[in-house]
Amino acid sequence: MKTIAMILAAGITAAAASMPAQAETNLDVYYAWPEHEVIHKPIADRFIADHPNIKINFRAAAPSYDEAVQTLIRQSMAGQLPDVHFVGFNVLRPLVARGLVKPIDDLVAADHLTENGYTDQVLSLATIDGHLYGLPFAMSTPVVYYNADLVKKVGGDPDKIPTDWDGFVALAAKIGALGDGTSGMYYQLGSDDWATQNLVRNFGGQMMNDKESDVAFDGPAGQAAVKLFKRFHTDGAQPAIDPRAAKQLFTSGKLGFFFASAGSVSGFENEIG
Repeated sequence: MKTIAMILAAGITAAAASMPAQAETNLDVYYAWPEHEVIHKPIADRFIADHPNIKINFRAAAPSYDEAVQTLIRQSMAGQLPDVHFVGFNVLRPLVARGLVKPIDDLVAADHLTENGYTDQVLSLATIDGHLYGLPFAMSTPVVYYNADLVKKVGGDPDKIPTDWDGFVALAAKIGALGDGTSGMYYQLGSDDWATQNLVRNFGGQMMNDKESDVAFDGPAGQAAVKLFKRFHTDGAQPAIDPRAAKQLFTSGKLGFFFASAGSVSGFENEIG
């Protein structure tokens, strides 16, 4: 499961919501991915409608989660941190270690989170050393998108895509052999280790030990994951291009399989139809 984004310091908003009528309060909110404005703005509008004494000010969105974290660190040095910010779960621990995030246990203790869909498993994603530092906002899982026409063209059945790596790579190789600029597949690792984690876990491994004190992907599972990723290139006709170029290749009908987040569904629907 991808730990995409979370609300850090969300308790500030929760606390403000419970305050009696008073002078206007302004909250600065910072998030990644400009296209996510369609998600955040309606939520803010509804909140403001219910609490007219509280104003939400959105800072310019960061191009990515990684760049958002860098900006937060710079802002902390200037004393300009936002009140609420959305970042990836994978950077929660270093942000906590830097003192850029405060626990919100007391602020949400009476909010009956588990009754509102926040199970203990979900909340554990935002828990460090027994303290809750944020509310999970969005999670995803990797899925494979495929071009049904290309699959049919090489004799495959779009309704029966292989469920093992050997069969999958073999089918991708056939698509790559079509020529005319067509590639078989693209498994994007991205700028973080999300997709890498999935390959390692596919072989029963994990990135860190249970205490998060040492790496754990340097054993057989990690080695198997690296070898499999190499096969994507050598046997599965995966081109050596960046994710954006691969996405363009897929939307233009020149790529058989594209691994990405389940959150990409709406984007592909808009671009491909």
